[in-house]
Amino acid sequence: MEVLKVSGNVDFKAAKGCYIQDVLPGDVDRYGCAYLNDQDGGTLLLGVMDDGTVEGITMNQGEEDNVVRTVYDAFRNFLPKVSPSMINVRFVPVHHVEHRGASPSEPGLKVAEISVQGGPLDELYETGSHKVYIKRDGNVEEQNPLQIKDLVISRYILSGK
Repeated sequence: MEVLKVSGNVDFKAAKGCYIQDVLPGDVDRYGCAYLNDQDGGTLLLGVMDDGTVEGITMNQGEEDNVVRTVYDAFRNFLPKVSPSMINVRFVPVHHVEHRGASPSEPGLKVAEISVQGGPLDELYETGSHKVYIKRDGNVEEQNPLQIKDLVISRYILSGK
């Protein structure tokens, strides 16, 4: 299997078992909010192990549609409103790397890529459950009211208003 080497705001999820139904909505809230609150945005890759090993997940068209629906439904509840143009979901086929090039692996094996643009500096995004997340030192952290206040003040100063 191929191992990805990436930089920036990219996070990996193996997405095994019932991940799409049970865990993805919460991950979209946490990571999506953190990416929106980071000027650089970020990308969540489903079907990639924590060490960057690409394993892929088997998805048919209906399952892909379910992922897209889950992602956009979560962002629909964010405040302030998130433009759909700030979100991109795509499915990348997984190929085994061979000595003579790449050949397709099992049909339907893909990596789901959920990319989120960073929001403007003068906006602080919250999830539909009124939680605020940011990325700090590679981790997604929920912010308490005092941290949110400090974040708003620092953004206000940085924006020059």
